[in-house]
Amino acid sequence: MSERPDDFLWDGSGPVDSEVLALQQRLRSLAHDGRPLPRQRRSAPSSRPWWWMAAAALLLVAAVAWWWRGDDSALVPGAGKRQFVAADGARTIALGELATLELRPGSELWFVHWRTDQALFALERGSVAVTVQPPPAVPLRFFQVDTALGRVIDEGCRFVLARGSDGRIDVVVQEGAVSFAAATGSRFVPAGASLQIDPRGGPRTPMFDSTPPDLRKAVAEWDEAVATNASASVLGQAFKIVLREIERADERGSSLILWHLLSAPEEFVRREAEYRLIQTVSAPDAKAKAETFDPQEWLARLRIAVWADLGQPVRQTK
Repeated sequence: MSERPDDFLWDGSGPVDSEVLALQQRLRSLAHDGRPLPRQRRSAPSSRPWWWMAAAALLLVAAVAWWWRGDDSALVPGAGKRQFVAADGARTIALGELATLELRPGSELWFVHWRTDQALFALERGSVAVTVQPPPAVPLRFFQVDTALGRVIDEGCRFVLARGSDGRIDVVVQEGAVSFAAATGSRFVPAGASLQIDPRGGPRTPMFDSTPPDLRKAVAEWDEAVATNASASVLGQAFKIVLREIERADERGSSLILWHLLSAPEEFVRREAEYRLIQTVSAPDAKAKAETFDPQEWLARLRIAVWADLGQPVRQTK
Protein backbone atom coordinates (compact mmCIF):
# COMPACT_ATOMS: atom_id res chain seq x y z
CA MET A 1 0.00 0.00 0.00
CA SER A 2 1.35 3.41 -0.93
CA GLU A 3 1.96 5.93 1.82
CA ARG A 4 -0.35 8.91 2.08
CA PRO A 5 1.17 12.38 2.70
CA ASP A 6 -0.65 12.61 6.07
CA ASP A 7 0.17 9.09 7.40
CA PHE A 8 2.73 10.59 9.82
CA LEU A 9 0.01 12.74 11.41
CA TRP A 10 -2.32 9.77 12.09
CA ASP A 11 -0.14 6.76 12.92
CA GLY A 12 3.50 7.89 12.72
CA SER A 13 4.21 6.10 9.45
CA GLY A 14 5.18 7.69 6.18
CA PRO A 15 7.60 10.61 5.61
CA VAL A 16 8.42 12.66 8.72
CA ASP A 17 6.67 16.04 8.71
CA SER A 18 8.96 18.45 10.64
CA GLU A 19 6.13 20.81 11.61
CA VAL A 20 3.86 18.01 12.83
CA LEU A 21 6.75 16.51 14.82
CA ALA A 22 7.51 19.87 16.44
CA LEU A 23 3.81 20.34 17.28
CA GLN A 24 3.63 16.88 18.89
CA GLN A 25 6.66 17.68 21.03
CA ARG A 26 5.15 20.97 22.20
CA LEU A 27 1.82 19.30 23.15
CA ARG A 28 3.43 16.26 24.78
CA SER A 29 3.08 17.74 28.29
CA LEU A 30 -0.70 17.74 27.88
CA ALA A 31 -0.93 14.01 27.08
CA HIS A 32 -2.63 11.51 29.41
CA ASP A 33 -0.24 10.06 32.03
CA GLY A 34 -1.69 6.52 31.98
CA ARG A 35 -3.58 6.59 35.30
CA PRO A 36 -7.09 5.02 35.27
CA LEU A 37 -9.80 7.52 34.61
CA PRO A 38 -12.62 7.83 37.25
CA ARG A 39 -15.73 5.89 36.33
CA GLN A 40 -18.50 8.09 35.14
CA ARG A 41 -22.19 7.45 35.20
CA ARG A 42 -23.35 6.49 31.78
CA SER A 43 -25.46 9.23 30.34
CA ALA A 44 -28.06 8.99 27.69
CA PRO A 45 -26.81 9.05 24.14
CA SER A 46 -26.33 12.56 22.80
CA SER A 47 -28.92 13.75 20.39
CA ARG A 48 -26.25 15.71 18.52
CA PRO A 49 -25.23 14.03 15.26
CA TRP A 50 -21.69 12.64 14.94
CA TRP A 51 -20.75 15.13 12.28
CA TRP A 52 -21.22 18.00 14.75
CA MET A 53 -18.52 16.59 17.01
CA ALA A 54 -16.28 15.92 14.03
CA ALA A 55 -16.65 19.55 12.95
CA ALA A 56 -15.78 20.74 16.45
CA ALA A 57 -12.65 18.54 16.44
CA LEU A 58 -11.59 19.97 13.08
CA LEU A 59 -12.03 23.51 14.38
CA LEU A 60 -9.86 22.68 17.39
CA VAL A 61 -7.11 21.27 15.16
CA ALA A 62 -7.29 24.35 12.93
CA ALA A 63 -7.04 26.65 15.95
CA VAL A 64 -3.98 24.82 17.29
CA ALA A 65 -2.37 24.87 13.85
CA TRP A 66 -3.01 28.61 13.49
CA TRP A 67 -1.51 29.25 16.93
CA TRP A 68 1.53 27.14 16.11
CA ARG A 69 2.22 28.67 12.72
CA GLY A 70 1.84 32.20 14.06
CA ASP A 71 4.38 31.66 16.84
CA ASP A 72 7.60 33.63 16.23
CA SER A 73 9.74 30.81 17.61
CA ALA A 74 8.27 28.20 15.27
CA LEU A 75 10.78 28.54 12.43
CA VAL A 76 12.43 25.18 11.82
CA PRO A 77 14.37 23.75 8.86
CA GLY A 78 11.98 22.98 6.04
CA ALA A 79 9.16 25.16 7.43
CA GLY A 80 6.69 26.55 4.94
CA LYS A 81 6.52 30.14 3.75
CA ARG A 82 4.82 32.51 6.19
CA GLN A 83 4.23 36.17 6.89
CA PHE A 84 5.22 38.25 9.92
CA VAL A 85 3.60 41.63 10.56
CA ALA A 86 4.50 44.09 13.32
CA ALA A 87 1.48 46.32 13.72
CA ASP A 88 1.65 48.48 16.84
CA GLY A 89 4.81 47.07 18.45
CA ALA A 90 8.07 45.40 17.53
CA ARG A 91 8.07 41.66 16.84
CA THR A 92 10.98 39.29 17.44
CA ILE A 93 11.58 36.38 15.07
CA ALA A 94 14.07 33.63 15.85
CA LEU A 95 15.70 31.48 13.20
CA GLY A 96 16.49 28.73 15.67
CA GLU A 97 19.72 29.75 17.40
CA LEU A 98 21.29 31.02 14.18
CA ALA A 99 19.79 34.51 13.87
CA THR A 100 17.40 36.94 15.52
CA LEU A 101 15.28 39.47 13.65
CA GLU A 102 13.51 42.39 15.30
CA LEU A 103 10.73 43.61 13.04
CA ARG A 104 10.03 47.27 13.74
CA PRO A 105 6.44 48.60 14.18
CA GLY A 106 4.60 49.05 10.89
CA SER A 107 6.77 46.49 9.09
CA GLU A 108 6.04 43.33 7.11
CA LEU A 109 8.44 40.45 6.52
CA TRP A 110 8.09 37.09 4.78
CA PHE A 111 9.95 33.93 5.73
CA VAL A 112 10.63 32.18 2.42
CA HIS A 113 12.60 29.04 3.28
CA TRP A 114 15.23 27.45 5.51
CA ARG A 115 17.30 24.95 3.55
CA THR A 116 20.63 23.32 4.29
CA ASP A 117 22.39 25.87 2.08
CA GLN A 118 20.34 29.01 2.70
CA ALA A 119 17.87 30.83 4.94
CA LEU A 120 15.88 33.42 3.00
CA PHE A 121 13.54 36.21 4.11
CA ALA A 122 11.91 39.05 2.15
CA LEU A 123 11.20 42.55 3.48
CA GLU A 124 7.95 43.96 2.07
CA ARG A 125 7.78 47.22 4.05
CA GLY A 126 9.23 48.93 7.09
CA SER A 127 12.52 47.92 8.70
CA VAL A 128 14.15 45.00 10.46
CA ALA A 129 17.22 44.74 12.70
CA VAL A 130 19.12 41.49 12.14
CA THR A 131 21.74 39.71 14.25
CA VAL A 132 23.38 36.67 12.67
CA GLN A 133 25.74 34.42 14.59
CA PRO A 134 29.31 34.56 13.23
CA PRO A 135 31.05 31.60 11.59
CA PRO A 136 31.33 28.73 12.16
CA ALA A 137 27.86 28.80 13.75
CA VAL A 138 26.44 30.32 10.56
CA PRO A 139 28.41 30.03 7.30
CA LEU A 140 29.06 33.24 5.39
CA ARG A 141 26.33 34.07 2.83
CA PHE A 142 23.89 31.57 4.39
CA PHE A 143 21.47 34.21 5.70
CA GLN A 144 19.87 36.45 3.04
CA VAL A 145 17.05 38.99 2.77
CA ASP A 146 15.33 39.94 -0.47
CA THR A 147 14.06 43.45 -1.21
CA ALA A 148 12.32 44.97 -4.20
CA LEU A 149 15.68 46.30 -5.44
CA GLY A 150 18.07 43.45 -4.67
CA ARG A 151 19.27 41.00 -2.04
CA VAL A 152 21.21 41.54 1.20
CA ILE A 153 23.73 38.73 1.74
CA ASP A 154 25.15 38.22 5.22
CA GLU A 155 28.89 38.10 5.82
CA GLY A 156 28.59 37.39 9.59
CA CYS A 157 27.13 40.54 11.06
CA ARG A 158 24.53 42.81 12.59
CA PHE A 159 22.69 45.16 10.29
CA VAL A 160 19.51 47.19 9.88
CA LEU A 161 17.53 46.99 6.64
CA ALA A 162 14.81 49.53 5.87
CA ARG A 163 12.45 50.20 2.97
CA GLY A 164 11.07 53.74 2.78
CA SER A 165 7.66 54.80 1.50
CA ASP A 166 9.39 56.16 -1.62
CA GLY A 167 10.85 52.71 -2.38
CA ARG A 168 14.40 53.55 -1.32
CA ILE A 169 16.32 50.84 0.51
CA ASP A 170 18.81 51.63 3.29
CA VAL A 171 21.34 49.19 4.75
CA VAL A 172 23.30 50.13 7.89
CA VAL A 173 25.97 47.63 8.97
CA GLN A 174 26.89 47.56 12.65
CA GLU A 175 29.13 44.49 12.72
CA GLY A 176 30.86 42.29 10.17
CA ALA A 177 29.75 43.07 6.61
CA VAL A 178 27.08 42.47 4.00
CA SER A 179 26.98 42.28 0.24
CA PHE A 180 24.10 43.75 -1.73
CA ALA A 181 23.41 42.06 -5.06
CA ALA A 182 21.30 43.91 -7.65
CA ALA A 183 20.70 43.67 -11.36
CA THR A 184 22.99 46.67 -11.93
CA GLY A 185 25.87 45.29 -9.85
CA SER A 186 26.87 44.44 -6.30
CA ARG A 187 28.17 46.47 -3.35
CA PHE A 188 30.21 45.50 -0.29
CA VAL A 189 29.36 47.22 3.00
CA PRO A 190 31.63 46.72 6.05
CA ALA A 191 30.86 47.59 9.66
CA GLY A 192 30.51 51.30 10.27
CA ALA A 193 29.27 51.98 6.74
CA SER A 194 25.88 52.30 5.08
CA LEU A 195 24.37 51.88 1.64
CA GLN A 196 21.43 53.46 -0.15
CA ILE A 197 19.66 51.81 -3.07
CA ASP A 198 17.61 54.17 -5.20
CA PRO A 199 14.62 52.73 -7.10
CA ARG A 200 15.67 54.75 -10.14
CA GLY A 201 19.45 54.44 -10.12
CA GLY A 202 20.15 51.26 -8.18
CA PRO A 203 22.82 50.84 -5.47
CA ARG A 204 24.87 53.93 -4.65
CA THR A 205 28.47 53.95 -3.43
CA PRO A 206 28.70 52.78 0.21
CA MET A 207 30.38 55.20 2.62
CA PHE A 208 31.50 55.11 6.23
CA ASP A 209 29.29 57.03 8.62
CA SER A 210 32.25 59.33 9.39
CA THR A 211 32.50 60.50 5.76
CA PRO A 212 32.49 64.35 5.63
CA PRO A 213 29.37 66.01 4.14
CA ASP A 214 31.24 67.57 1.21
CA LEU A 215 32.66 64.21 0.17
CA ARG A 216 29.22 62.62 0.54
CA LYS A 217 27.78 65.27 -1.76
CA ALA A 218 30.54 64.75 -4.33
CA VAL A 219 30.06 60.97 -4.37
CA ALA A 220 26.28 61.40 -4.66
CA GLU A 221 26.78 63.62 -7.74
CA TRP A 222 29.14 61.01 -9.22
CA ASP A 223 26.58 58.25 -8.61
CA GLU A 224 23.88 60.36 -10.24
CA ALA A 225 26.05 60.95 -13.29
CA VAL A 226 26.67 57.21 -13.62
CA ALA A 227 22.99 56.32 -13.12
CA THR A 228 21.87 58.78 -15.82
CA ASN A 229 24.57 57.70 -18.34
CA ALA A 230 26.05 61.18 -18.39
CA SER A 231 28.59 62.17 -21.04
CA ALA A 232 32.30 61.53 -20.59
CA SER A 233 32.94 65.20 -19.85
CA VAL A 234 30.29 65.25 -17.09
CA LEU A 235 31.66 62.04 -15.58
CA GLY A 236 35.19 63.41 -15.71
CA GLN A 237 34.20 66.61 -13.92
CA ALA A 238 32.25 64.71 -11.25
CA PHE A 239 35.23 62.41 -10.68
CA LYS A 240 37.61 65.35 -10.28
CA ILE A 241 35.38 66.75 -7.54
CA VAL A 242 35.36 63.37 -5.77
CA LEU A 243 39.18 63.25 -5.85
CA ARG A 244 39.41 66.81 -4.55
CA GLU A 245 37.18 66.01 -1.58
CA ILE A 246 39.06 62.77 -0.91
CA GLU A 247 42.29 64.76 -0.60
CA ARG A 248 40.61 66.96 2.01
CA ALA A 249 39.18 64.03 3.95
CA ASP A 250 40.63 61.05 5.81
CA GLU A 251 42.17 58.88 3.12
CA ARG A 252 41.69 55.69 5.12
CA GLY A 253 37.96 56.29 5.40
CA SER A 254 37.83 57.20 1.72
CA SER A 255 39.34 53.82 0.77
CA LEU A 256 35.84 52.27 0.70
CA ILE A 257 34.83 54.76 -1.99
CA LEU A 258 38.05 54.19 -3.93
CA TRP A 259 37.63 50.41 -3.73
CA HIS A 260 34.18 50.59 -5.33
CA LEU A 261 35.58 52.89 -8.04
CA LEU A 262 37.82 50.00 -9.10
CA SER A 263 34.68 48.53 -10.72
CA ALA A 264 33.94 51.66 -12.78
CA PRO A 265 33.77 51.05 -16.55
CA GLU A 266 36.09 54.01 -17.27
CA GLU A 267 39.77 53.03 -17.20
CA PHE A 268 40.93 56.48 -16.10
CA VAL A 269 38.71 56.16 -13.02
CA ARG A 270 40.00 52.67 -12.14
CA ARG A 271 43.61 53.73 -12.65
CA GLU A 272 43.36 56.82 -10.46
CA ALA A 273 41.39 54.97 -7.76
CA GLU A 274 44.03 52.26 -7.52
CA TYR A 275 46.85 54.79 -7.46
CA ARG A 276 45.22 56.47 -4.44
CA LEU A 277 44.78 53.10 -2.73
CA ILE A 278 48.45 52.23 -3.25
CA GLN A 279 49.41 55.57 -1.72
CA THR A 280 47.19 54.88 1.27
CA VAL A 281 47.77 51.22 2.17
CA SER A 282 50.34 49.99 -0.41
CA ALA A 283 49.72 47.21 -2.90
CA PRO A 284 47.89 44.08 -1.66
CA ASP A 285 50.79 41.77 -2.58
CA ALA A 286 54.39 42.91 -2.99
CA LYS A 287 55.00 40.10 -5.47
CA ALA A 288 52.09 41.12 -7.67
CA LYS A 289 52.34 43.72 -10.38
CA ALA A 290 52.09 47.31 -9.21
CA GLU A 291 48.74 47.87 -10.89
CA THR A 292 45.73 45.59 -10.86
CA PHE A 293 42.16 46.69 -11.21
CA ASP A 294 40.72 43.53 -9.65
CA PRO A 295 38.72 44.59 -6.55
CA GLN A 296 38.98 41.08 -5.05
CA GLU A 297 42.78 41.37 -4.86
CA TRP A 298 42.30 44.43 -2.66
CA LEU A 299 39.36 43.30 -0.54
CA ALA A 300 41.09 41.11 2.04
CA ARG A 301 43.88 43.64 2.62
CA LEU A 302 41.48 46.56 3.06
CA ARG A 303 39.19 44.61 5.40
CA ILE A 304 42.10 43.71 7.68
CA ALA A 305 44.38 46.75 7.38
CA VAL A 306 41.83 49.56 7.22
CA TRP A 307 38.13 48.78 7.55
CA ALA A 308 38.37 46.63 10.69
CA ASP A 309 39.70 49.61 12.66
CA LEU A 310 37.21 52.05 11.17
CA GLY A 311 34.28 49.78 12.09
CA GLN A 312 35.54 48.97 15.60
CA PRO A 313 33.58 51.70 17.48
CA VAL A 314 30.36 50.56 15.85
CA ARG A 315 30.89 46.91 16.81
CA GLN A 316 31.24 47.93 20.44
CA THR A 317 27.90 49.78 20.38
CA LYS A 318 25.04 47.87 21.98
